[in-house]
Amino acid sequence: MAAVPKVTERHRPPFPVVVYCHSYSSLRAEALGFAGYMARLGFATVGIDAWAHGLGVDQGLKDLILSAARGWGFDPFAESLFDGRARDLTGDGTPDSGGDYWTAYGFHVRDAVRQTVIDHLQLVRVLKGYDGERLWEEDIDGDGRPELAGDFNADGVVDFGGPDLPYFAWGQSGGGIHSAILGPLEPSIVATAPTAGGGGLADVGLKTTLGGVRRATMLRTMGPLVVGLPQGEGMRVDLLVPLVTDMRRMPIGEVSGVLAGDEVEVENLDNGELARVSVRQGPVFRASIKADREDRFVVRFFHRGQAVPYTVLDRWARDVHYLDDEDSGGPPTYLAGQHLRFPTEGFGLPRCTPDFRRMLGLFQMILEPADPATYARHYFVEPLDIRPEGRVVTNMLEIACAGDTDVPVSTQAALGRAAGVIPYGPGDEQERLEGMTPNDWLISRYVYEGLAGLRRFGSAAIFDPDDLDEGTDGFGAPEPRPEQRLRLVVPTGTGESGIRFAYLKPGGQHGVFPPGIESGFDMFSFVLNQIAYYFATGGEEISDARCLEDGSCPLSPWPFRSGQ
Repeated sequence: MAAVPKVTERHRPPFPVVVYCHSYSSLRAEALGFAGYMARLGFATVGIDAWAHGLGVDQGLKDLILSAARGWGFDPFAESLFDGRARDLTGDGTPDSGGDYWTAYGFHVRDAVRQTVIDHLQLVRVLKGYDGERLWEEDIDGDGRPELAGDFNADGVVDFGGPDLPYFAWGQSGGGIHSAILGPLEPSIVATAPTAGGGGLADVGLKTTLGGVRRATMLRTMGPLVVGLPQGEGMRVDLLVPLVTDMRRMPIGEVSGVLAGDEVEVENLDNGELARVSVRQGPVFRASIKADREDRFVVRFFHRGQAVPYTVLDRWARDVHYLDDEDSGGPPTYLAGQHLRFPTEGFGLPRCTPDFRRMLGLFQMILEPADPATYARHYFVEPLDIRPEGRVVTNMLEIACAGDTDVPVSTQAALGRAAGVIPYGPGDEQERLEGMTPNDWLISRYVYEGLAGLRRFGSAAIFDPDDLDEGTDGFGAPEPRPEQRLRLVVPTGTGESGIRFAYLKPGGQHGVFPPGIESGFDMFSFVLNQIAYYFATGGEEISDARCLEDGSCPLSPWPFRSGQ
């Protein structure tokens, strides 16, 4: 999907291309929400679906959208929206966009990320093939002759791309991860602006508050979980298991007479695994146990010091559903009276245990070939030898989101450290930062912690290290003195690289989207214009000028021509 600028006196086709990598569970059309900022400076924006992503709507809504689009004359556009890569993973007839992208299966995640990056590499290669000479089979104007490859409006001129113009890349969240890897791997990309993407993917999975990722990764790592919760005078016992990115709560039964200090034993009858936990005040308990799909299990309750259980649960007390909600009318997965079985597999590793930490370490080792932190040093510290002219620096402006807990801001900073835009070693101390390195200064201001609820500065607001709004947003955020505004910039052989912490809400926000609250400063537009300006300079200059808020900054001289 592409968004092409209008032709102006300054900007004419073929236009240089910004490759936009969309976020997790989204689709390529996300690029259209930001393309206007790039188009003002003469960039076309092009995006494709990540592996296993696309528009996830059921057939009824799809038919409604297509019918409305035909009435308005937008049916080709609408049809293209449904031509995605998402698959139905639950059997309900609706594609699950990104449903099995971030999971607890390390090799699968590694290959999903690498496949998506390879697809974007191929996209750039296709766009570079629009050389103004090669024809394709499309006859857009109906004159019986094929058009030039890349000429989408049949005016005889390639609209965007080609072998001689520069390319750029950015994206948010999952797209920030993909664009961060894409930059140093694609020789034609001059600069990138990965936004809200992190390095150290195992750490992202461990700390994220993004529900879909947390359930798909941590619930499968810790689960299946057998849990007990108070209900009336007794306790209800449930099985918690993941279904793609959702959590299914399957009621097992009820138990009376449960006391704090009692012990609960969960046994997997097919693999011999045994989990034994104590009932806490409430009464409540939670037990993790390793399981394969369809393994049988039993739950036993013991009073303290007794060897004989006073209650045994080994049968479903009622019909239960796994693939279908009870309200959907689908058939039950298990019927009342059938033996308890796990409907899906899990590693069964309790948190805060050596086995759990060991699993995370192994997971990170597996993910290394697909981790942005692995590739970050290849921007300008150690460029890859992949260009005909030898090793060439690719510049990067990383946009980190202050207080982000979906892709934790600490992992966004890890990407910055790996790339070399957050100095942290001996000799990197700065007098303006009270003799600390930028990394230590950020730690001392709790920027990496990023949790407003801890009220580190007396109010539920995180620290604003760059103060890009210069105190005008009305948030009253804790911020540095003017001389301490961080705004890190590293000169490189071909321009500048750096990192900016976007402060969208006092409590933090994931991604650079309109914050939805009153603010005296439009940080959303500021950052989008900052990225566009950075690309328009060919990655040579990072600007923090206040005029970026309304896009009124002059841009001169223009570093490259967008037209013929």
